[in-house]
Amino acid sequence: MPESLLVCVRASDCIAIEMPTSARIELLLADYPQHQQDVAGLCERLDHLREIRGHETINRWHALARNGQWHALVGEPTVKRGADQFEDCALWEAPTKESPVCCLGCTVGGNAMLKSMQGALASFFGSAHNEKYAELLKQVSVVAIACARHLKETRAQDLKSIIDFEHQADRLNDEAHELLDNSFIMRFDIPDAMKLADDLDDAVDSMRKVALHVDGYKKFLATMPPEAIELMDMTIEMLVRVDQLVGMLGEARLSLARVREVANTVDDLEGKADRLVAAYERKLVDQYSEPGASSLGFIAWHQLFHLLEQMTDDANHCAKMILSMARKEA
Repeated sequence: MPESLLVCVRASDCIAIEMPTSARIELLLADYPQHQQDVAGLCERLDHLREIRGHETINRWHALARNGQWHALVGEPTVKRGADQFEDCALWEAPTKESPVCCLGCTVGGNAMLKSMQGALASFFGSAHNEKYAELLKQVSVVAIACARHLKETRAQDLKSIIDFEHQADRLNDEAHELLDNSFIMRFDIPDAMKLADDLDDAVDSMRKVALHVDGYKKFLATMPPEAIELMDMTIEMLVRVDQLVGMLGEARLSLARVREVANTVDDLEGKADRLVAAYERKLVDQYSEPGASSLGFIAWHQLFHLLEQMTDDANHCAKMILSMARKEA
């Protein structure tokens, strides 16, 4: 935080609010509804408090969360800490093992104070554009899925339409970069946000390369083998999963557990694609080792599968980038 802003905050009036414990519990539950929807993620965050609260306490809190006993779960640390301490939100706001208590977790509601601070920062440096960024990435993701499906349906033989999809993605990526270039403060690291936008755009670029290759070697690639169609299907499935991850960027807070689960599924599909390509390359070597076999035919098929594999790699890069962003936010 800029020193000048910190000085102003410290010089501002401080308002103390007194309220009964039951009202404080209701306020906290209303301020942090996302944790009631993601019990696994909450339990993962609570684990960071084990060293200072003890295993017995954390295990008890896990049980309360899993049984939906939210008032008891929130009420326990609230009652034990007392009204004169700013740790009511420690249960919700434990971001790291090193810093288990959030400095904004006061009795009047952490999110409300955080929004106030964000508003003050915006008045100094301009809007963070987080929502707009998430919307733009969602649009790129939708374009990528549509392009992948069209690539499969046309067996990569409609170059013009694939190029049109690529131009749509390029325009959205340029808009995302311009947005980030004019943002001082973002929810995510700006270099990470730019890298994710580029990774999504790369996925569409790889499809254009496939269509260009098929167009150039159409004499040899008139009929797609089942393995090529399977790789296209894998790419579609991976991009659908990536779209789920991109959609999470618009949520109040990323759930590391949910992001990791989807990202692992994408990674498993990418590993499956690698094995499929390796098996097909061995098949190509056997087929084109025969006397009189066309060297151009070998090049056409070998390069095609390399490009199809690159599409799956690009989708996996997107998932890994969002997983990295989720880890940093957690």
